[in-house]
Amino acid sequence: MKTPRVAYAIDWLQISCEVPAGLPPAWEEQVSPQNDSSGNHRWYYLCESSQYIRGYDYQREVRCNGYVVAHIACTPRTQHLPYTAGAIKMENSALYVADWYFILTDILATLRWSPRRITRLDLCADFNYFIGGLLPSSFLRNYIRKNDASYIRIGSNKFCVYGLKDMRNTTFESIRWGSRQNGVSVYMYNKTRELAQVKNKPYIRELWKKTQLATTLDVWRVEISITSQGLGLKSASDSLLHTLFVDDFDRPEAARDFFKVYAAKYFRFLRTNRSAARKRDLIEVPLLDLQTDCPLRPVTMIGSSDTGRMEHIIANRLRDMRSYLQSSQLKDKYTMLDAVSKTIELFDKHFEIKDITSSTEKNVQQDLLNAIISAFNLPKTEDAYYNLTRARKNLSFWKQVAQEISLAMIKEIAHAHSSSPSPRTAVRNSFTLPNYTDIDQPTHSSIAKFVGSFFDDLEDDDS
Repeated sequence: MKTPRVAYAIDWLQISCEVPAGLPPAWEEQVSPQNDSSGNHRWYYLCESSQYIRGYDYQREVRCNGYVVAHIACTPRTQHLPYTAGAIKMENSALYVADWYFILTDILATLRWSPRRITRLDLCADFNYFIGGLLPSSFLRNYIRKNDASYIRIGSNKFCVYGLKDMRNTTFESIRWGSRQNGVSVYMYNKTRELAQVKNKPYIRELWKKTQLATTLDVWRVEISITSQGLGLKSASDSLLHTLFVDDFDRPEAARDFFKVYAAKYFRFLRTNRSAARKRDLIEVPLLDLQTDCPLRPVTMIGSSDTGRMEHIIANRLRDMRSYLQSSQLKDKYTMLDAVSKTIELFDKHFEIKDITSSTEKNVQQDLLNAIISAFNLPKTEDAYYNLTRARKNLSFWKQVAQEISLAMIKEIAHAHSSSPSPRTAVRNSFTLPNYTDIDQPTHSSIAKFVGSFFDDLEDDDS
């Protein structure tokens, strides 16, 4: 069977960052503190930016050796972001060079910024035809126009299409599956035509040349656009939850592997058949080689799940805590705010509520601890409790506080309709676990009092 050559790449990468004291860089040119592969320290220059990252006042582009390699932003305009928030967007051309990951980490080291999470990631695959020689233009035309002897997508088949019609022909040039508000959307379009009509990008054509794509045929692109809501992954080998992070791309094959991981869920199709009574009776059509050794698989996180009353109450309480801290004058305001923000992120991104609520109490605790270990990139051993205790030496105290709050929250969700302790009791009990007895008692009590005050009325709400 005819197998296509495929060029894999990252076409968009933007991350959120932690900016020390929330202050913009005090320099216009600076040498990197780390060596590149040649043993040299690179110089970086900050210039007026030609691109705009929404939501920030300070905007600069980063240049190295005369080329723009990234765009940075800090000083948020909105109160919804902490004052220490920042962002880095890699220049499109920089993502097509072999050492783009080093460039990003080198810029972070030079700025002394810390990466927090990916806010947008576009993974792409370029090819001339599908497996078996099927032309993408024919596939697209049949998918849109025909019902019999056509194709249907596994998953949602809502789509938007862009095309051109004249007196004799109708040409479809691009299609998008998935809403822009969803965590993952998939595009397929004629990349050759885009480069000719919109903007020529020689570095993309160079990638095609290296991959030996045919220049006599149109090159089509499948692009998977992932936002923060779509970063959740689950290991098929041990069921550990994982959030896709920039460090996952520290090897050249990562773009290919993660494209296949997401395409295996979001870019699969069946061939329609008039005689088939049900969708399950249809036969899958192989379009691209999606085999990979990566054990991770995309999962639907809490943000897109149907949640019950208790989940909404707890989510609102966590956000109340954050709002209170943002307007307070507490001594440890920002460390506490950091802990609560991490807890909200865990709550929103790392737990599949339907799975947890059907588990036993022991499994709930184990699943939760596995998720926490994965979320904070802790060392993995067979004993999750041992891991969490051991990690105290490596994590800041307030990250531990976030973990403890999360533990109490999810335990309460899992037993919302059973005889489990009230949320207030569960939260306070979480600070008396044997693993955390080395916390000094005054600090221990003040934390419990602060957190418990936001859940005092929940017992009455659920009675």
